[in-house]
Amino acid sequence: MRRFAAFVVCLGVTVASVGISGCSSDKKGVPAALTGTLSVRIDWPGRTRYVPPYANSVVLELKITQTGEVRTLTVNRGPNDSPHTGQVTFPDPVLAGSHLLTMKAYDGQDGTGELVASGNRVVTIRAKETTSVNVSADLQSRVSVVIIDNAPTTFQAGNQTTLIGHAEDENGQTLMLPAGALRWAIAAGQTFATIDPITGLFQANAPGEVTVQFSEPGAGAEDSADITIIAPPPPGFGNVAVSVDWPGRSRYVPPYANSLVATIGTESITINREGDGPSTGSRHFPNPFDVTGNPYTLELEAYTLVDGQGTKVAEASLTINVIDGETLSINVSGELESVIDRIVIEGPFTVQVNETVQMIGHARDASDTIILLPAGAMTWSQVSGAEFGTIDSSGQFQGLSPGVARVRLEEPGAGVFAEADVTVVAAPPPPPVYKLVFTRDELDNPEVYFMNSDGSGLLNLSNWSGLDEKPEFDATGSRVIYASTRDEGEWTDIYIINSDGTNRRRLTDTSGPDTDPAISPDGSKYVFASRRDGNVDLYIGDTAGLEQNIVQVTSDPAIESNPVFSPDGALVLFTSDVNGTKDLFVYDVNSQNIAPIITGPGEDYDGRFSPDGTKIVFASDRDGNAEIYVYDVNLMTTTRLTFRESADERPAFTHDGLRIVFVSDRTGNVEVFLMNANGTAATNLTTNTNDDVDPHTPRLP
Repeated sequence: MRRFAAFVVCLGVTVASVGISGCSSDKKGVPAALTGTLSVRIDWPGRTRYVPPYANSVVLELKITQTGEVRTLTVNRGPNDSPHTGQVTFPDPVLAGSHLLTMKAYDGQDGTGELVASGNRVVTIRAKETTSVNVSADLQSRVSVVIIDNAPTTFQAGNQTTLIGHAEDENGQTLMLPAGALRWAIAAGQTFATIDPITGLFQANAPGEVTVQFSEPGAGAEDSADITIIAPPPPGFGNVAVSVDWPGRSRYVPPYANSLVATIGTESITINREGDGPSTGSRHFPNPFDVTGNPYTLELEAYTLVDGQGTKVAEASLTINVIDGETLSINVSGELESVIDRIVIEGPFTVQVNETVQMIGHARDASDTIILLPAGAMTWSQVSGAEFGTIDSSGQFQGLSPGVARVRLEEPGAGVFAEADVTVVAAPPPPPVYKLVFTRDELDNPEVYFMNSDGSGLLNLSNWSGLDEKPEFDATGSRVIYASTRDEGEWTDIYIINSDGTNRRRLTDTSGPDTDPAISPDGSKYVFASRRDGNVDLYIGDTAGLEQNIVQVTSDPAIESNPVFSPDGALVLFTSDVNGTKDLFVYDVNSQNIAPIITGPGEDYDGRFSPDGTKIVFASDRDGNAEIYVYDVNLMTTTRLTFRESADERPAFTHDGLRIVFVSDRTGNVEVFLMNANGTAATNLTTNTNDDVDPHTPRLP
């Protein structure tokens, strides 16, 4: 901030009051040889200039270093509006030494009104002398910024309007300054418009581009706005200008909207938001409208991105009548209504004690279409049960103790919210050590690995320079079946190997790729997907030998993949896109019938039975992202288990049914995770820089 300039013209000054506070006066009992006198000068400028021209009093506070005493002297400017210098002297002697002098300038008399400038300096008092200081240059304005509040972006020639602005200090607080303290000017385009420097009355004279400047000259603070002056419409026609008040992003109308599209018939204009602070945007339709066409319908749509892109978040429809020879200016801020009809909380609804999860929810319009709002558009809050779990505004929920906490998700501006109960459960006992096989992609060389869930026993089972993938245990975990290019080179075939890496055998040998193998519960058969007959279908063969008793199971034009046997071996669960999207089907081994079992919205895939066959865990993007779900075969109900922006896929139950292994890229690359069967307490098992996929555990301990 600029310091005030000084004018030295010796005239009078009025001393309004003298106050002393702090310790006892040092004039008593102090030899005169140890004291001096302090005289202070203030250069009052002419009221047409700053320093500050609207200040009418200065409060001087002198703090005596030796005693801590504070002496106060209030100095009024007086009635003289011309530049002049006033000089005052503190009435009592001051101890020799250095002391702090603080100055505060106010726009009213006697230190009243708005504080408009302040400053301080150290003064040194010499014994038996009068020390004189001029403090004018030490005063600094409190004005940090000035802001134009209502400048239109377009305005019709021949009309006038009053522009409004204000000043703020460094803390963003509005300063209530008297008239004339802030000045208006035309910085460019003086031939097209004029403005009153004090009142801000703007007169548009002719079409052209104008830049208006708003400033506090002494503080060096200014703001500007560009205004396009448009020609009046011809007789029988009227212009239409639309404006919208963009609020601060902490408020609605809507705070996350970045553009407004206004349409009349086939004519459209777009108003883009600029900056995050409160502002007004305005545009006029380039062509005037025939008054004989009244009334017109003005359609308004607000979008999350600029230029009318992104998601529509607010709308309105207005009936307007254009005015002959005039510009109809409409501020539509109060007309916009949110398109949000309801809010849905997706979960998770079960959280473990000491677990922190991200709650997920979304908004839908009246047609039940999901509205893709940007982060922060909706706010989470606690309704009850804070002793069991707490949630912050971004949706981070932390479980504290067993019980039920109720949370709310709302869009404040739309006045729409949803509430849900989150059950906090005690942590289960530590999991046992599970056997695990998975595929690790090392330097573009996928290999099949065995590992215990505690990280021990890591073993490369395939150990081949080609492609090795899609491993599955047999029921006991003693053998692993997988796909590999080790003998074919170009196509994958099916192999079986002991889980300690011994006794590898080849099971298929064909010109097409064989993949996605799984072993039957008794270990005598295996099912796999193959393109050996031109289309990807399912086949079942015997594990006893190469290409032994292979029978084709499916034969439609669709793609079938990821087959697995049910725990009793009676069914084969698999994925098929026969209906256009991926769904889960079952094949009855005895009757050879095929029936759908999970056909929800979106893609459903990667299905696996629970050890008792009563549940199916699977992956789906039905809610817009790949997540893990569980389907209850008896109740025919589906429950979502994971709630992440990352992709969660390839789930499989552990042998006890208490936990689920799956893959996720939530840490940046794809890793194998283990979580409780209710979706809580997900733990990364394969933390490393490679992608780890296709996890599986045996059905038996």
